[in-house]
Amino acid sequence: MLGRFLWHWWVRRKRLNQNWTVGIPNGISQSEFRRLIVTVLCVILVYFPLSLIPLVAFPKAHKVPFSFKHIHGPMWKFIVFEPQPKAPWGSWIGIFLAIASFALIGLTRNARQFYEHCIEWIYDHIPQKYQARFPFMRNISEKCKERRSAKWVLNGNARSGRDVGYIR
Repeated sequence: MLGRFLWHWWVRRKRLNQNWTVGIPNGISQSEFRRLIVTVLCVILVYFPLSLIPLVAFPKAHKVPFSFKHIHGPMWKFIVFEPQPKAPWGSWIGIFLAIASFALIGLTRNARQFYEHCIEWIYDHIPQKYQARFPFMRNISEKCKERRSAKWVLNGNARSGRDVGYIR
């Protein structure tokens, strides 16, 4: 599996490098490609082995035959809290992987523009008496509107009189 991934990575990287050298835009920049490679390697080298640990441990666990009376006893409706001196390492895996995924995927230029667009939409839809309380949202909203109008001008929609809409 890793060998197949590396072969595909090598072929695509070679083709993209040729296009980037010539100046042909291919829909993905070099930094986005690197971020994608790091994300895939993170999944293969971190997520996959960590998902195998429970898979291997499950068959080794002692299994008790199912008994409705045993499982659904008189304390079924109560949640029992058992204090532990520290959290086991398995409790931190999800948090670590969520932070790593967000850092690799959620901090890209496209993701930040999406977040700004969401803030713009929220700001435009809250009542005006509350808009004064959120000056940072007003600044982001104005920046989004300026960026969108600049794209309209660059695409020629303003000169030709066509109102085609926002083009990404």
